[in-house]
Amino acid sequence: MQHVGVGVVQTIFVILGIIVGVIGTVLVSPLGIIAILTVVGLTVIYIVGIALVFGVLDTVYRTAVFHYALSGKAPKGFDEAILRDAFGPAKS
Repeated sequence: MQHVGVGVVQTIFVILGIIVGVIGTVLVSPLGIIAILTVVGLTVIYIVGIALVFGVLDTVYRTAVFHYALSGKAPKGFDEAILRDAFGPAKS
């Protein structure tokens, strides 16, 4: 597996968060509704945070690809080969 998409990594983080949230909800259920709502709320905050972080990551990458497409040079901190590989042959 050479290239794993960012979306795959994001999905793994979200699934892990849901699993932990469900387990946490089951474990705190004897403590009452406030504890359950707290765990559910924390799980939702975690998932929103993951979406924000990966959204920013996607935007930074797309901006780097755009910069590379315009100038032909990789921005500082990016590997030129990775950006060059972002441009594949057109699909028919």
